[in-house]
Amino acid sequence: MNLPFMDNATINFFSGKLTLAEVDALFRTMPYELDYINADDEYVWYSPNSWRDDQRLHQRLDHNVLDCHPPTSCSNG
Repeated sequence: MNLPFMDNATINFFSGKLTLAEVDALFRTMPYELDYINADDEYVWYSPNSWRDDQRLHQRLDHNVLDCHPPTSCSNG
């Protein structure tokens, strides 16, 4: 398991604080698949759940989200 590379980091939220390792553990164990697309429409993060195809998702990181799907799934009509 590759943990985030920033050791002993704490993230302070309005609702409390978590270490970076705790945030990583939450994303690995929650029963949801999460993806993040940034403001430039780049696919930049996915939740590393054990049931997901990690290799396929990792290859798509930093690509435009429209390039991650077949053209027919992105059409407006």
